[in-house]
Amino acid sequence: TDPVMPSQRAGLVGDPTMSPPAQYVPVATVGPPQFGQQAPLLQQPDQSKPTHCDRCRDCCCSPCCCVVYLVVILLVIFFTYKCRYLYVDGPPPSAKVLPSLGGRDTFFWWDMPVQRSEEQLEWCKSQLRNPMPLKGLQYGFLPGAAAPEVLYRCTKVPGIFENVPEQFRGVFWMKDNAMNEELAVLQFGRWFENERVYVMPASPFSWAWAGVDGTTPANAPFEGRLYGEWISKYHMDGLAGGHQSQSYAFAPCPGAPELPWPWAHAGHRCPAGTGNPPELTYAELNAHYWGDLSKATQDGLYTLEYENPNAWYRGIYGPVPVVGNFFKGCNCFSIGSYNLRRIIDANGNPVEPYHSEWLPHIGPAH
Repeated sequence: TDPVMPSQRAGLVGDPTMSPPAQYVPVATVGPPQFGQQAPLLQQPDQSKPTHCDRCRDCCCSPCCCVVYLVVILLVIFFTYKCRYLYVDGPPPSAKVLPSLGGRDTFFWWDMPVQRSEEQLEWCKSQLRNPMPLKGLQYGFLPGAAAPEVLYRCTKVPGIFENVPEQFRGVFWMKDNAMNEELAVLQFGRWFENERVYVMPASPFSWAWAGVDGTTPANAPFEGRLYGEWISKYHMDGLAGGHQSQSYAFAPCPGAPELPWPWAHAGHRCPAGTGNPPELTYAELNAHYWGDLSKATQDGLYTLEYENPNAWYRGIYGPVPVVGNFFKGCNCFSIGSYNLRRIIDANGNPVEPYHSEWLPHIGPAH
């Protein structure tokens, strides 16, 4: 993205063939009894007493079903009540860096202490094809296979790059992200070491989407249903048009236990016991529209959880639908999480095996 000016912005229906009264079991007859045949008789009722589970068809009229339903409800309540991550009133962790901003609450890419040179920006813009304006910003297209190198070169800025934690350097693929966001570059940001907070403002060449021109990756989630032009432009406008900044507040890994999907607690993928200074293995991520670090503008809890030097789990945790509303929005329900894979390292070289996985994924998409 290339901002022009920073100042813009049935229920189940019952079977009609009802069962006969329980005391009789019908016997089929056709016409009168023939010679040698005994007339059909009404059978005696079955004296065997049905078990509770035989009557599960009666819904909660039987103790068996009541027990099953009760167990399910108790599990929902248990996982929700025991959740360690609730919405917290007050400012987000990013507010810890506000005293370092000289009285401002906002942090944009033009607030970075060093900017890209004119020569660097000219080269970057020359790589783009088919410029597309959108709400005051200019976007361009790149072949998918060529995009990682261009994004890397256009966000590596001397005076900034060497102060960025190594974990954030390079280019990342948002693997398994159901949306059409494909590549993220985090290396044009500011590290607040004392506060252990990293702030990355949306900036030119820091984010890449696919599907805007109708080309979709071969293995796009949900058969590419979320790669349409309308949703692409919606996300582009939200991130770049909203001049969003992202903050990553690092803390010790909670080491939460694994739970059956869709239940999940934040911190279940990073190694338990890690993340104390100077280690960086777990962070809570917040989005800040219009760069306002005093406020978080997304629901639920977003995390970055270390798996290996080139792989992070991008956790997305929210409240259990309906039930969670009674427990202050417990963030123990996970839908939408994905994997962050580094495909270009800090030196600009491909990272295997992730780079080789990326190429057939993106294919001819732009």
